[in-house]
Amino acid sequence: DKDICLLDNSKLRQRLKQLQDMLYLYELQLKDILENTYHKTKSSLFSSNRSTQHETL
Repeated sequence: DKDICLLDNSKLRQRLKQLQDMLYLYELQLKDILENTYHKTKSSLFSSNRSTQHETL
């Protein structure tokens, strides 16, 4: 049982780290958008990529 708990804890720690990293990236993106430092060219590039991806799906 102890080994299973340790394994589960390890998996949970890894998942928590992934989620924290994602949150950090999303916060950076949000900060960029809110501060209006988001580059329009970059933004349009992302939106065109997004629409292309939707068409292929």
